[in-house]
Formats: sequence, C-alpha cells, structure tokens
Amino acid sequence: MPPELTPRARRVMALAEDISRRHGGASISDVAILIAMLEEDAGIAATVLRELNVELRPLYALLPTGLPLIVLTGPLPLAPEAADAFARAADVMREHGAGEVGTEHLLVSILRCPTGAASVMLARMRVSESSIRWTALRLALAYGGDPPDLPASTDIT
Repeated sequence: MPPELTPRARRVMALAEDISRRHGGASISDVAILIAMLEEDAGIAATVLRELNVELRPLYALLPTGLPLIVLTGPLPLAPEAADAFARAADVMREHGAGEVGTEHLLVSILRCPTGAASVMLARMRVSESSIRWTALRLALAYGGDPPDLPASTDIT
C-alpha cells in the first residue's frame, strides 16, 4: 500500500481486505472498500455516507457468496475497478493539494469509476460528488469545524 494513505485510510484498506477474504473474494473490490468505510465508522467518508442514508445491506449483497475454493495467503490484490479507484484517489488528493489520501478521497474516486459496482450502487442511492460535498460542508458548519478536504473540482451546483 502506498505510504501516502492516512492512518484511517490504511485501516479501511485492511478492513476491505478482511471483508473480501470473509466473503470468498480473490481480490479487494470497490464494494469491499465502500463497506469498510462504513464499518470503520469514523472519518469524513463514513459520516457523509451515513448522513446520505447509505446502508450496508445492499452493499453486502454485491459481495461474492460462498467459500473460496483455495485459501489465498499474502495480501490480496485489488480488483480492476478498485485499482482504478485507488489510482484516482491519488489524483483527487492532488487536486485538493492534500498530502495524503484520506477516506474522503477514496470515496470520491470510487464515484469517478462509473463502471464499478460500488459507483453504480451509490448512483442508485442518489449519492453524487455534489451530494458528498454539500453534506460534508453542512456537517462541518453544523459542528463548527473546518470544511473537509474535498477536491476543489467537485461540482457543487
């Protein structure tokens, strides 16, 4: 895992790997990363997702069922859609000028992969970059905090 991840993003990725293993996945999917964000239950991404009423049950339904035929040892690779999202997270981080990839950057990058299962499910739940940004800003203002580090290019119109 690249060193530019925040400690929370590292925990999310480790949890996503654990979720993938428990559900018989041979790789870490974008859905497992999204579930891990919610299960980790802290940080901007989890707070925003909860506020936008994103539920775990429909996401878990997208994971493979059954046990793997072989037990993989060592780290699981990223599935293609997760690798694409993970690569985009670094771009999102740079767009904002942040020094590390946080869960909020991972969330936006998942949305920017329109063919990924997590992105499709989020779209069905009416979650968009603009809804993420508005929700994060509203929460920051409500709690007297600074606006979260979200990319400046996120459309809020």
